[in-house]
Amino acid sequence: GGLPVGSYHAFHPRHPDPLEQAKRYLDRAYDLTSLAPGWDVELAEGQPLDVVAERALDALAWLAEAWGKVPWIYTGADFGARLAAASPRWRAEAARYPLWLADYRAAAHVPAPWNRWTAWQWTTTPTITSYPLDLSWFEGDEIALAALGRSSRGEPSAA
Repeated sequence: GGLPVGSYHAFHPRHPDPLEQAKRYLDRAYDLTSLAPGWDVELAEGQPLDVVAERALDALAWLAEAWGKVPWIYTGADFGARLAAASPRWRAEAARYPLWLADYRAAAHVPAPWNRWTAWQWTTTPTITSYPLDLSWFEGDEIALAALGRSSRGEPSAA
């Protein structure tokens, strides 16, 4: 019961070992969240986009196995489209993960390979006591959101 709590990791593609990032994220966030993990893929950090896609997808596959739930991909419409243009693997595999889309236009622009968003962060304008607040829509009801929640397997896998 209660409010679902989620977390995300800001992926750093310049780091040569994406699994180290994923393991560190799981170690810190697994017991604190009720939703599946979010993997924020919106920076290249000087890396070729096909390398960014490869490293992100490797980490996502590991997280799905270790966490017991399919992670979200959080990305912007334009960056997601650039990844799809640069990486055949991204085009083939990214849509396996729910899309949490960051797009601040009046209508969401869903990048390939997805055909819809699961969550849409549509504004960062509101503030609470001068702190910016991101607002997202979820495409579904409480039952659908709970279905994206963490596995009940208990402890994370040692994968």
